[in-house]
Amino acid sequence: MAGGLLLPRALQAASGSGDRKFLFVFCVGGWDPTWVFADLLGAQDVYTDPTAELGTAGGLEFVDSAGRPSVRSFFERYGDRCCILNGLEVRSITHEACRRIILTGGTAGLTDDWPAIIAGNTTDFTLPDLVLSGPSYTSQYTGSVMRVGPDGQLGKLLSGSALSSSTLPTQALPESANADIEAFLRRRSAAAQEVAAGQSAQFLRDFDTSLGQLDAIRAISGQLDLSVNGLNYVYVQERVLPALDCFELGLTRCAVVEHAGEWDIGWDSHSGIDRQGAHYSVLFDDLAGIVETLSQRAGSQGGSLLDEVTVVVFSEMGRAPQLNVTGGKDHWTYTSAMLIGAGVAGGQVIGGYDDSLFGRAVDLRTGATTDSGSGLTAANLGATLLAMADIDPAEFTEAEPISAAMSEG
Repeated sequence: MAGGLLLPRALQAASGSGDRKFLFVFCVGGWDPTWVFADLLGAQDVYTDPTAELGTAGGLEFVDSAGRPSVRSFFERYGDRCCILNGLEVRSITHEACRRIILTGGTAGLTDDWPAIIAGNTTDFTLPDLVLSGPSYTSQYTGSVMRVGPDGQLGKLLSGSALSSSTLPTQALPESANADIEAFLRRRSAAAQEVAAGQSAQFLRDFDTSLGQLDAIRAISGQLDLSVNGLNYVYVQERVLPALDCFELGLTRCAVVEHAGEWDIGWDSHSGIDRQGAHYSVLFDDLAGIVETLSQRAGSQGGSLLDEVTVVVFSEMGRAPQLNVTGGKDHWTYTSAMLIGAGVAGGQVIGGYDDSLFGRAVDLRTGATTDSGSGLTAANLGATLLAMADIDPAEFTEAEPISAAMSEG
């Protein structure tokens, strides 16, 4: 029975955040921003795609190529909803350190990532931070993070099949027993709430929310059992769709999904840097599918999900300026990210790189590159996301948000 297995969320902080939801698309391995986001086509010290040229669409300037038409097509349709952030510094060249930095703003072990903080500072979501795949870091908000698991464990727990497929001794209950058990749990919860206070009271309220959403959870439990689809190449349909369902059903505030490029081989191109073009082609095909689906799904405020969901596209690091001896590029401490959808001041590129691929300083309020500005860091990105979620960034980071990236609405 799913009701007996579903664990309620222990909320760690008070509510007060808005209704905006977040989909984090993590491109694992470290992408090369010069293939799409960063125009360095004339820089002598930076190797760039020899087939590329500068393109413009949707108010954006980007690196275009006939070999990856999905990039131009995406920006022509959705560029006015996109904000590119160039020159983000992650201050490391090792995968694990860079992943932690881009998601938390630092390397400290006992920290929460941006999705966990956003999800942990809200109420009324049974699966607050749904990690379909990819990295996740949590300390204070552990109770908000729900990882699907490599074998689809979460889906099995929600559907009840985890018990039926286990070797543990079980006894089948009649279908009518589900309602009786849930009624009993509601009565016990109501009685406990009369004397509970603080975090315990919030825990019980979250438990009631979970019970109230059981039917919706059971309806999507099969899609969360990803074990049979682990090698399926259909990205949007098989990996992102459960998150979009959970957004639409009001079950989830944040979702994380990993994107490993063409054929899921990852973006870590230490040899054959031209593979980046194929990875970007697949990524932007997938992003087009995600944004189109969001625009067709009903939101909770009368519009579409695209009006309520911010898509965050990023990787843990960039690639070095020059080719190595095997025709690839090694790790680099500067990278780019892209924000799409709700709350985004679109149609613009904020930040940039100098001719040696170091990030340029930026005026955080206007977005203009200026010597008197601040260097963009992963912490600035996180502060921006927290501000977009109506959470005070100062409670979690000393970095300031990139105000220019946020729309006024």
